[in-house]
Formats: sequence, structure tokens, C-alpha cells
Amino acid sequence: MYILTAMQNQRIDSLTFSPDGGLIALGHRKGVEVWNLSTRELVLVALEDESLGSVNSLVFSSDSQYLFAATSGLGLRAINLNTREALTISTNPFGSIPAMVLSSTNHLYY
Repeated sequence: MYILTAMQNQRIDSLTFSPDGGLIALGHRKGVEVWNLSTRELVLVALEDESLGSVNSLVFSSDSQYLFAATSGLGLRAINLNTREALTISTNPFGSIPAMVLSSTNHLYY
């Protein structure tokens, strides 16, 4: 599968699929993109921020209502896919968040 990002010439730092397999999220230095795989349409562009850094890890919530993004510049952000609002979960004073995982009980570990 070939994916052309909306932010052309951007290296993809991370990607993840929604639990139902209908969406793919791509993270790169210019933000986060969410694509609908069946329609091949761009659903959302988020975190278009100069201080974003790289998007090290992405994970969808089990109900696909939120997308969590671990970045090297902004810490951990939660993007509400319905309202498109990005909430800060952690600014991570220790530096970059290299990875995260969502457990089957919906606990986020990073």
C-alpha cells in the first residue's frame, strides 16, 4: 500500500491503525494525519505546531474516539477525533516520550 501524505516530503515517524481497521494515523514533524482507508480520504490533520518535534508513537483508544500522540516536543497529547480538540496529557519534563501502549483495560502506559 502506498500512502501519500497531505504534508508532502515528510518522513513518517510513526503510524497506527484504528482497532476496527478503518483508519490509519500517520505522525511526522508537521503534525498528525488520520486517513479513512476505505474512502482514501484525509479525515483529520492535527498538531500542526512548530514545537511538535517528531511523533514517536501513536495509539487509538479502543473506541477510536481518541488518538494519543507521543511527541518529542509537546509531550503526550490526546486528540478527540469528534471535536478535533487536542488535550495535553503530559508535558514530560524528562524529555521525549519514545513509546506508549494502551492496555486492554484502557490504561495508557508511557
